[in-house]
Amino acid sequence: MRKKIMTQCLAFSMAMVVFFGQSPNVMADTPSTTEQIIECTGPVTKARKATTPTLKSIVNAVKKAYGDSYIPNTKIDAKTLSEQYGIKKSMYDSVYAEGPMLSFQIDTFIVVKAKKGKVATVKKALNNYKKYLLKESMQYPMNAAKLPAAQVYSFGNYVVFSMLVTPEHSKAQTETQILKEAKAQNKIAYDTIKKLFK
Repeated sequence: MRKKIMTQCLAFSMAMVVFFGQSPNVMADTPSTTEQIIECTGPVTKARKATTPTLKSIVNAVKKAYGDSYIPNTKIDAKTLSEQYGIKKSMYDSVYAEGPMLSFQIDTFIVVKAKKGKVATVKKALNNYKKYLLKESMQYPMNAAKLPAAQVYSFGNYVVFSMLVTPEHSKAQTETQILKEAKAQNKIAYDTIKKLFK
């Protein structure tokens, strides 16, 4: 009887040693809930502030978007900008302006980085130029149909006059079709610049 009790006690003792002897190792292999939360959370970082694109990056992005169908290739100088477009030097910090070399083409692209408080003034001048084109300028019939597609818009202190209205391969025959194509072609510039300001 005594021997039987001793055997049972010994068996119980061995079972306890096995259980407690291995359990720390088993738990060490499994990270605790607290450890998992720390690992998943990681360090807190502040969101980066979006940077405003430069004049050069805007122009390069638009030219890249159009590829071979970007037609303007002649720089518009400060005197012409002032006399023809109404954009005076006092209105801007920097400007990029190009028009077509040939008189039968009309594609023009102007980006003005307006001085502080001058955005509305620059927009007004470019809208006045657009009105002149539509109501007073002499144009080839095909170009006259494209003129209403020209746009004046701004992002931040950048003001854009976009008249990139000639697709590389046109299938349009009627004035309505020509205008529809011109609007779609010119929208490429707007969409490209808008992405830069997101």
